[in-house]
Amino acid sequence: MSTQISRNVFIHGRRTSLRLERTIWEALEEACLRERTTLNALCTQIKDLGGERTLTASLRVYVLDYYRAAATQEGHEIAGHGALPPDAHSSLGGRGTALRPAKLRGLGGSRSG
Repeated sequence: MSTQISRNVFIHGRRTSLRLERTIWEALEEACLRERTTLNALCTQIKDLGGERTLTASLRVYVLDYYRAAATQEGHEIAGHGALPPDAHSSLGGRGTALRPAKLRGLGGSRSG
């Protein structure tokens, strides 16, 4: 039994089939609810911003970036995670991806960017 689930989404009106882990699908659905958009619209935006990556890789990176942006120190403490060293934010700032959730904020039209 595969740990990935296949689903069809529409990118610029064209159907495509994607295989992702259940957790990624659930995280994308939650992001759609929070951003007041559809899965098809979100996938289209991510595809357009994803560059050379595959769409599935871009979706996984988006989910990771989306929830990292929402993570708080208090949340990490409640989860039992260690604290970041004082200089961690400056040393991590240069790494990452050009695909940031903030670029997708206008998807649903109800959030301010």
